[in-house]
Amino acid sequence: MRWCLGGKGSEDCFDGGFRRLSKWLRNRPDKLIKLGVRTYSMTNVTKGLQEIWQLGCAGEALTPPEAKHFSDLAASRFHTFILSAESAYQSKASDEAKAWVALLVQGLVTELVSNPGLKSAWHDSPFRAHIYGSLVTTELDKARIH
Repeated sequence: MRWCLGGKGSEDCFDGGFRRLSKWLRNRPDKLIKLGVRTYSMTNVTKGLQEIWQLGCAGEALTPPEAKHFSDLAASRFHTFILSAESAYQSKASDEAKAWVALLVQGLVTELVSNPGLKSAWHDSPFRAHIYGSLVTTELDKARIH
């Protein structure tokens, strides 16, 4: 099991069982009180991440822990898209940058159109509000009309 203290980006993490955890926490009581303990575990998940991804993308029913894993995987996919678009835009000449971003947008739109569960996750994600995310949403709307 993975135990973490702190928020995203400033976490102090530990892998191990409960006995080792209590020993590890003795040196961090101030963090424990102020920040609380957050745990990561796949013990309630019966499927592997690849199967969760496939079922989630297809819009199939998932257990709550599996749905959380799918949501995290989808967020990672969307974050990768945003980073790729930003990188393409910053590292290319203006016309070439627009072409690269357009290809990235079209690639994600194609992926979303063919995966209803992933498309649903997109609509629920904060990434769609990003400038490149709004391009994806516009293209999704166009694809729905045609």
